[in-house]
Amino acid sequence: MIRLLTMGLGGEGWLGFMGNEFGHPEWVDFPREGNGWSYKMCRRQWGLAADPLLLYGALSAFEAGAHRLCNDFPWLLPDTPSYVSTQDNGAKVVVFERGTAGGPLVFAFNFHPSASIEGLRVGVPAEGPWVAALDSDAEAFAGYGRVAAGTVYTAQPVQHHGRPFSLQIYLPARVALVLKRLPQA
Repeated sequence: MIRLLTMGLGGEGWLGFMGNEFGHPEWVDFPREGNGWSYKMCRRQWGLAADPLLLYGALSAFEAGAHRLCNDFPWLLPDTPSYVSTQDNGAKVVVFERGTAGGPLVFAFNFHPSASIEGLRVGVPAEGPWVAALDSDAEAFAGYGRVAAGTVYTAQPVQHHGRPFSLQIYLPARVALVLKRLPQA
């Protein structure tokens, strides 16, 4: 979730690999006299994402999903507008909007470790139907699938946190949803 938050609000660039996410699940120990000049803990372990017993594959799939979304709705461009509509430290919720060439996206994060929110009101810039374009809780990302895939949320002309329209969503604990507006017929 923090990777998606950084990618969504971080500006015009994204560094997706810093060195230890996949390659070094344990400590790094370069060859030295104290470890018998062993290379065992100083090598990259590229096969970790393919190991079904570990969750690195799910993290890799989520990262790929976030990059696909950014390719479909480019927001890492100069002067791409963003608007933070909700920042609730008590509830541990952050909601922001990021404008894109394909239309705005609304990012909703619930960082609370146990409190899911039923009927969370989220301000959006346009009325009509909205759907989750990315769900961190999807089973494809080793999540629990608590938000039904394909759920359509209908924005109403109810102002909320400076946005002219709003909709209500279910946002489970420790979940991020990215909502996109569906084209109207």
